[in-house]
Amino acid sequence: MKVNVNVVNAFVEGEIGGNPAGVVLNADNLSTAQRLKIARKIGLSETAFVSTSAVADFKLDFLPLAVKLLIVDMQQSRHLIF
Repeated sequence: MKVNVNVVNAFVEGEIGGNPAGVVLNADNLSTAQRLKIARKIGLSETAFVSTSAVADFKLDFLPLAVKLLIVDMQQSRHLIF
């Protein structure tokens, strides 16, 4: 399977610094296992997978190297589930 991965730097000031993260577009058909394998192969602290959403413009799943991080909106507060 061939997957295109972009590496972007967040929190950059001009061309200095930044926190690199992988970004995979059109990730709709990737399973969680495939996403984790891709994230591990990229080797950065986080990888974002962009896919379609039925309720928003797009869906973002962030996967750290070892664990999928889910952000759930419960009663107007944000909870992180590991």
